[in-house]
Amino acid sequence: MLMLQALTILGCVVTEPESGDPPIDLPDVEVEVLEGFTDSSDYLFNRYMVHTVEITLDSGAVQDLYDDPDTYVVGGLTFDGEPLDDVAVRLKGMYGSFRSLDEKAGFKIDLNDHVPGRRLYGVEKLTLNNAVVDCSYTKEHLGYHVYRAAGVPAPRTGFAWVTLNDEPYGLYVLVETPDDRLLADHFEDPSGTLYDGKYLWYDDGSYQLLDFFPHLAELYQQEEGPDLQHADMQELTDTLDAVAGTSGFYDDMGQVLSWERYHQQVAVAQYIGHVDGYSMNTNNYRVYFDPADEGRAMIIPWDLDYAFIEAQDWGRSWRRPIGTLTDSCWDDEDCKARQGEVVEALLTDVIDQRELEDLIDEVWDTIEDDARDDPRRECGTSSMGSYRAHLRNWVDDRPRDLDNFWDL
Repeated sequence: MLMLQALTILGCVVTEPESGDPPIDLPDVEVEVLEGFTDSSDYLFNRYMVHTVEITLDSGAVQDLYDDPDTYVVGGLTFDGEPLDDVAVRLKGMYGSFRSLDEKAGFKIDLNDHVPGRRLYGVEKLTLNNAVVDCSYTKEHLGYHVYRAAGVPAPRTGFAWVTLNDEPYGLYVLVETPDDRLLADHFEDPSGTLYDGKYLWYDDGSYQLLDFFPHLAELYQQEEGPDLQHADMQELTDTLDAVAGTSGFYDDMGQVLSWERYHQQVAVAQYIGHVDGYSMNTNNYRVYFDPADEGRAMIIPWDLDYAFIEAQDWGRSWRRPIGTLTDSCWDDEDCKARQGEVVEALLTDVIDQRELEDLIDEVWDTIEDDARDDPRRECGTSSMGSYRAHLRNWVDDRPRDLDNFWDL
């Protein structure tokens, strides 16, 4: 665990221009977790400590979140002892992981909605996942680690102990929010458009999954970049609609899509069993159009609490993906052959079984006490051990599974 004195040394609540972060000079302190930090946001996202997040809301704001969990309310936040007023708070989650304030609610916190330019340790938003469907609290940390190791832009993760109005809500996974900061960390030109591919939930209880169909292009919520009236998303979906199943599919889609980035993202998604992502459920993904790559699209993964699950357990099969783009790739000889080559390279050049096993153990060393003390967790103590054992078995078995699938 990080020594408490480092909180004062690194304490960094700043108001800054939206154009970017000022350079951060980290002091030379003999604290292990500081080694390798490149900026202050690394302090948030590391596996050596559990942060403390204290949220305060008045009675009116609490009632508003009961009435409409998706609407931001004004509250206060104290992060590792650093107080911030006038932050925006709403609940997080949809079908599966959503919990009300009476349960273990997830939270999204916007730090600069009411104080423009304000950042905390370099970030402007906090995402607190409740881990109610992940008894190990480890899936997202492990899964995103594999994505990043493979060169796929993906969020970083940390951990936090959360209270609301002094009431303990327990251990949460702190996930980096896909925004302009994440884009700047991963792309030469972060000024492109970023869209959210999560499904839309309607008041009557119905919902709409988003796939790359022309009639759905305008439903993608834009998160970052210039307002192009969804012209880039429309071009992507129109192109797929026009060339899917044709002899020119692979080359034609390559005009609007970065195939190498797409193949790498799908390879990792299959390796970690991301059954609730784009390929297997057309859910939980972002789409970025990269100006440095002639505006070609790529997918950024999101929300891995349902990762490390066999497709058949969800009534799915990797032999028949749900996502139209991946399914069309599987139906194209050149595209599927290239996908197999990328999977083989992932297993040969990226995946380090011992490293991943050590990562599981290191995470548990950090969070064990807080996980056991979590008053709102929905898993028994034995289940937490079973989930960790499942992850270790997955790391042991998955290369053989993919060898068999791709006949490597």
